Amino acid sequence: MAGTLFWSCKTLPSGTKVKPLDLLKKDCDFYMAVPSKCDSNLINRIIQNNVSNITQKDAQMIADRVNTVYLGLNRHYKALDLFASIDSSVPVKLVPKLLSKKNGWNVSEYTAQATQTQYNVYSNGALNLTFPSAEITCIGRDVTEMLAKYDAIHSIPEDEGYLDGNYSELNSSLYEWLEGASDEIRFFTGKPQAFLYTLVGANLDLKLVSVQGTFSIDEKFPEQYVLNLDFNFKNEKILKAGKVLLAMTFGLTNSQVQALSATELYISGIKLDKEQLYNLLVI
Repeated sequence: MAGTLFWSCKTLPSGTKVKPLDLLKKDCDFYMAVPSKCDSNLINRIIQNNVSNITQKDAQMIADRVNTVYLGLNRHYKALDLFASIDSSVPVKLVPKLLSKKNGWNVSEYTAQATQTQYNVYSNGALNLTFPSAEITCIGRDVTEMLAKYDAIHSIPEDEGYLDGNYSELNSSLYEWLEGASDEIRFFTGKPQAFLYTLVGANLDLKLVSVQGTFSIDEKFPEQYVLNLDFNFKNEKILKAGKVLLAMTFGLTNSQVQALSATELYISGIKLDKEQLYNLLVI
């Protein structure tokens, strides 16, 4: 995938501190929080595949300055829309080096309505990548929505603080779930059919409402993840049929299956090769 970057040289007035997760749009098909300490190689791969002409050394230098990547993905026919808001500390001096015209980057300006602040947006393809502050990097097909949200939040006087804890469009339970990721990768999808097909290679019609789960590194086998999945079914009858099918699907992985309620099923201890996750993300 091609990438785009943004940086503003102007100093913004002091205002409410913006959290990276505040900038993700609602109603994405798939959400994921990727802490760098869980898998720095995954962070490096995301950077290399979204920033054209970047060297492996520079990609690793940026990856070392990333704390957590928050992703929102929308899948369309033969296409993938990616939105990322990253908790990072990328040095300003790196931006001109990475985003030079020589390397194929084009720069444009976006003027935010809230403060009339101008932000530089660098582009060399379908995606844009931008730095609204020294601590946040944004990547997306269109980053102006994230920039507008950043500027609107930051324009609120600092002493007013946060309203209800955050200014995110995400519902509070999803926000807290993603924000709580520390030593594990967390994800959520309200459209689980495509996720399951990619994961198991079979079309499982389970009448699911949502799936959320975690990936963590297998301590015994570092090239492998341990996956835990929480399935939310439409009703109890469907859960009973789904439990049998899912137990058969993941049965060879020594996983554990447990019904948490009449509509919620938890499967833990699924073994997954790292490359399977990378392919799942299509990165």
